[in-house]
Amino acid sequence: MAIQLIIVDDEPWSREVVKTLTEWERLGISLAGEAEDGDAGLDLIKSCHADIAVVDMRMPGMDGTELLQAISEESPETRIVVMSGHSDFAYLRQALRSRAMDYLIKPVDPVELNRTLERCVSELSGANHQKPTSMRTPVVFHDVAVLEEYVTHRHRTFAYLLELDQNGVRSTLEAMKRFLETGPTGGLDEETRSRIVHDFLLMLEEFVVRSGVAPDPVILRRRDLDALDPADVVTGLAGVFDEAIETIREARRFKDQLDIAAVTEHIDHYFQEPISLETVARLFLVSKEHLSRRFREIQGETVNEYITRKRMETAHRLIVEDGVEIKETAFLVGYSDLAYFYRVFKKQFGVPPGQIRQSAGR
Repeated sequence: MAIQLIIVDDEPWSREVVKTLTEWERLGISLAGEAEDGDAGLDLIKSCHADIAVVDMRMPGMDGTELLQAISEESPETRIVVMSGHSDFAYLRQALRSRAMDYLIKPVDPVELNRTLERCVSELSGANHQKPTSMRTPVVFHDVAVLEEYVTHRHRTFAYLLELDQNGVRSTLEAMKRFLETGPTGGLDEETRSRIVHDFLLMLEEFVVRSGVAPDPVILRRRDLDALDPADVVTGLAGVFDEAIETIREARRFKDQLDIAAVTEHIDHYFQEPISLETVARLFLVSKEHLSRRFREIQGETVNEYITRKRMETAHRLIVEDGVEIKETAFLVGYSDLAYFYRVFKKQFGVPPGQIRQSAGR
């Protein structure tokens, strides 16, 4: 009898992607059904005794976080595969607590999806009686404290990448290496090293492409890095970041004028990250004064005002439409200081986020 899989995602196109990419026949899996929200998904799991549930984290009604908790309590034998367009620690932590087999970042990589489903099938068939202990950021750590420290280094690396700061990227990668090799993990196995490399190269490749630069093969040298001695992998990874940053700098130097449309697109994609007038100016190799003046002429507001507005509009949607907790919302839109987030939110909307939440019945 085929293993039963269900897909829980409010986006029809996202469900179609999973259906198209899954190697159904090879894995011996059949589609038992689909659901567009958490409540319907939980009912479907119970009615068809689903073996595997592929779950999105952001849905109306019972969202992915609540659904994962419910599955763990009411259907502990069901293997969970999490999908999300958000690679933040709040979702990762919940996926860990709910025994998720893997955490796949959208757009889903077909190789990673089928590799994860293969592990699910292996466990369900009795080939592996161990509980799942890893998941993907796309990297794997079963220890929440270690995962949090890894994500901190990852975020810091990306913050330096936003500024094209080669020294900052290199020093952060070296600090991460020291932690992972001498901390609670007691060293890294080959698979974990490989997935860390894959994680960082995906992050870098996306950033390069969004910077308007054609991805150079140097960014895709995963095989070269995997072939290095374990002690040299992070150094090699830092070298790839160095070359990519220099490529972006060179491309920017040859531009005749500041492209405000490109600046706006950059902010629209990265406003939840630690960006500001200063970091954007560094990235586009112009002075703060020139960027501020040109941006205001075209957009009618300053760079920082634009960033704040984008963050607050997103925060409002997360609280009102998605029912996300206020503390988590602050983190998701780029604020580590909750009190400061409250002040900015109140200034933007005239009332604090708690009152907005109550008015929305959340």
